[in-house]
Amino acid sequence: MGLNEFLIGAKFYYNAEGGITDKIILKCSQVNVNSPVAGNESLVGVRKNGDQIRQITPTFEKFPQLEMTLVASQDDALYKWYSAANHVIKGATKWAKPEGGRRLSWIVSYNQSAEEVIRWEFVNSYLVSYSPPMFDATASQMAMEKVKFGYEFMRRITSQQSGPQGSSVFQNGND
Repeated sequence: MGLNEFLIGAKFYYNAEGGITDKIILKCSQVNVNSPVAGNESLVGVRKNGDQIRQITPTFEKFPQLEMTLVASQDDALYKWYSAANHVIKGATKWAKPEGGRRLSWIVSYNQSAEEVIRWEFVNSYLVSYSPPMFDATASQMAMEKVKFGYEFMRRITSQQSGPQGSSVFQNGND
């Protein structure tokens, strides 16, 4: 294994199955997972001699919604994905179907040589919020769209260089 290069937050990209590629992304935020703790603020109980019993215990994993801000363009793939997943048509949505539903999506982090070195995968992700750009005649910035994704599970996968050509093999951080 070579040098453990420190990565910068500005060399990244987001992809999703179903052709969600080639977006101009300003930022991705709220990428995290946490496990609320049971018993962290109070006693579990008391026992003989009045001994106070405390114990903290993990409960379940929570996955906040991933937020992404991107430059608005004529490409409407994200809006179509949101629409198919959330609009109720004849009493049902298409969120569980391939055209509108849950997809594997990921954020890739690149090293200074523009090689993919870490990937955060979001399993069964789908769009839960879409915000078109704010329009302002005095604005001096690009028009930005904002989307939020829900997901069921997140995993961190790192690249291990192998072979004479330096091909990347990804390893799940949870294995």
